[in-house]
Amino acid sequence: MAMREVQDTSPRQVLRLMVYLFGSMGRQVSDSELIDSLWEKEIANPSNALRNLVYRLRKAFAAVWPDVDFILTGTGLHYINPDLSIELDARKFQKIVSLCVNPNGQSGSIWDMARAASLYRGKFVKNLGDFGWSQYVQAWFSEQYVLLTDRLCGSFLEKGLPYHAEYWIIRAVKLEPEDERLHEIYLRIYLAQHKMEEARKLFQTIVHTYFEDGMEPLTEELEQIHAAYFPDINVGSGSLKDIMDAIHRSRTLGPVFTRRSEFNKIVLLEERRLADAHEEGQVMLIRLLSSQGDISGAENSLFEKAQAHLVKCLTACLRKFDDVTKIDSKEYLILLPNCGRKQGEAIAKRIEDYFLRFFGWGATDFMALQYEIEDCPAR
Repeated sequence: MAMREVQDTSPRQVLRLMVYLFGSMGRQVSDSELIDSLWEKEIANPSNALRNLVYRLRKAFAAVWPDVDFILTGTGLHYINPDLSIELDARKFQKIVSLCVNPNGQSGSIWDMARAASLYRGKFVKNLGDFGWSQYVQAWFSEQYVLLTDRLCGSFLEKGLPYHAEYWIIRAVKLEPEDERLHEIYLRIYLAQHKMEEARKLFQTIVHTYFEDGMEPLTEELEQIHAAYFPDINVGSGSLKDIMDAIHRSRTLGPVFTRRSEFNKIVLLEERRLADAHEEGQVMLIRLLSSQGDISGAENSLFEKAQAHLVKCLTACLRKFDDVTKIDSKEYLILLPNCGRKQGEAIAKRIEDYFLRFFGWGATDFMALQYEIEDCPAR
């Protein structure tokens, strides 16, 4: 890979360094980790560029707090001064959510959940730009907030307090307007309040916006709501033009997740195409492990969290023309077209680094990924 001659030490890069160090509070961060995280492409003199960033960040802190040393330095590492009393909303949110949203289905108190929800104010540090680490952290916080809102609103509905649930769902939809699950929660709240006209309009909006007017299968809950409350609403497909328009609108920036049967067919077609074009590809198997070996959801209460995290990692690290399918709760198959063995191994390493670094904000030592790679077509 060619090295960039221009070193990015812009003010935005200084901000990225600050966010990364505060996000890693409680541990010492190696220079190599900072360089890998701050510069996703190789640069000419990474050590010098990092020293420059650290100097500029210290200078910025000193302009406001001249007598406080925020950043400490060791041999080949940097970290936030552990003697300082620093409280971050993001840390408080993470701590409360860990108690309120558990994979085993248990929830914290309704007021703990409300307190955590009030701490969430939108995307994590939105002005960091196209920065892979921050994009993943944004996705993690967003996912936890949606799960928390689901639990919180469900608890209010169970207690016969739909108006409280409506307050929190209105806030959530404003903060995360593109998440279809929040709109489905809103629909349940409308139905609980017997606001049928509002529920009907929202159901039509959900079907049109998120399910391409029925061209994507509805969730089981929406199917039940459709049958019970709005059977007269047509959720069918339409003309060929409508179908093709829906296909084009469904394009995503990341990889394509498919069912296993569809993935098998895609691999066979891709093998034929690659062989005819004298090109190569790779098929990768990613397996989620604990430090003691294979795990299952029943054996580890954090497994579902790790599984959701792995999906986010795959979305962030893979290319838009890669294909992914889920084998079981701990294994994924990935097709990497137009990809040599060395590049495939680099992609696998990137996924592994993202997973270990950001699962619980780098706080875990008991989860790991294992991968295998085979040529496609086989040699």
